[in-house]
Amino acid sequence: MTTLWGVTYRDVRILDSSNRLAGVYNLTLHDLNDPQNYTELLNILLTLANAGDSDNDGLPDAWEERYLHGLLAGKDDDSDGDGASNELELAFGTDPLDPLSRPSVQYGFDSASRFTLSFTRWAGTQFIFNGETSADLLAWTNRGTVIRLTSVGLFDGTGRQKDTFSLTRTASVLPTSFIRLTTTPKP
Repeated sequence: MTTLWGVTYRDVRILDSSNRLAGVYNLTLHDLNDPQNYTELLNILLTLANAGDSDNDGLPDAWEERYLHGLLAGKDDDSDGDGASNELELAFGTDPLDPLSRPSVQYGFDSASRFTLSFTRWAGTQFIFNGETSADLLAWTNRGTVIRLTSVGLFDGTGRQKDTFSLTRTASVLPTSFIRLTTTPKP
């Protein structure tokens, strides 16, 4: 496998926010006991972690360049006319230039008759996803033990994962419970 991937002993393979190889830092050549090497690796990682938003539109420049082919579109724009803003396309890992690729949520009941809400998203996203419940569609909460989140990496090379919010009680016990999904950018 190391030959296939081109890995050398003690390589640190550094991925960008889209899980693409951004660099390789060999720890044999760059001993981290040397403060200069430690600082160099730290700066590489921080630069990639803070991918940058030079136009201050709420979209990472690297994502805009890769998916929108430039920095002209804003987060509230709908570049492919599918009804989902560029910000939502980023959050849910869909293609902002393909109207057939849009954020979607699947819902239904599991084998124990518990209501579930599932969606895919970027595993390393800069968004917070919350599942909230309500008995009357007026008051919403994400507290308590009424809702549970499970996350599974897709391991399909896309860098995405599947999240599922489930009610912890069956539909017969909670006949008027509702779930909604909210997403907000991380501070």
